Amino acid sequence: MSRNGSGTYTLPAGNPVVTGTTITSSWANATLSNIADALTQSVSADGQTPITGAINMTGHLINNVTDPTSAQDAATKAYVDAVGFTVAPGTSGNVLTSNGTIWTSATPAVASVPSGSVMLFYQSAAPTGWTQVTALNDYSLRLVSGTGGTTGGTTAFSTVFANQTPTITTSGLSAGATTLSTTQIPSHTHTLAGSYDTGGSDVWGSYGAAGTQPTGATGGGGSHSHAISGSATSSAITLNVLYANIIICSKN
Repeated sequence: MSRNGSGTYTLPAGNPVVTGTTITSSWANATLSNIADALTQSVSADGQTPITGAINMTGHLINNVTDPTSAQDAATKAYVDAVGFTVAPGTSGNVLTSNGTIWTSATPAVASVPSGSVMLFYQSAAPTGWTQVTALNDYSLRLVSGTGGTTGGTTAFSTVFANQTPTITTSGLSAGATTLSTTQIPSHTHTLAGSYDTGGSDVWGSYGAAGTQPTGATGGGGSHSHAISGSATSSAITLNVLYANIIICSKN
């Protein structure tokens, strides 16, 4: 077929016929077959030719068409305008909404947060429409099952979670010697052994026959103490926990 990519048809070689040339079957049949092929690739005016490829309109309009009647029909501008698909000009940011019958241009619906609501934000400043709450600073967050919105405690977050040195380690401790006084030793007596004349007496009192003799009791059983020597060391506990700074903001 002699139709090019732009749709222009060109007769096959040997055409046009020169005056006085004898018509032959080989020439005539080849030319007529070529023309038949070109006509087959054309679109018939009565609409019976199915389209087998995309049609490039090259910027031209398809005029004088009717409104669609089925889901796969092309829509005309008049039809689209009539059912409300045109967004009104000058309404930047609008969206198409449907009331079940037509589409109209409307402002997008935005979920509203009640005024006075307080929320946490992980950002440097309050977003638009919010005000940062600055009464609370250096606080931790506590989850409760009862009433929220209250505070407690006495020590700032950064103070609690700083390096602390509460641990004390001792080594090499020993108790020193202590001399007990008479009042600190248990009450006790001593026994004297020897022989004595009967019927005599001495500083311990009267005595009888030869043998043993106890002394008087002494001692008080009181308490006493020992000195302890050695060393004690302490080491820091790292409490510098990682954290992320957040702000609390109230909805205007």
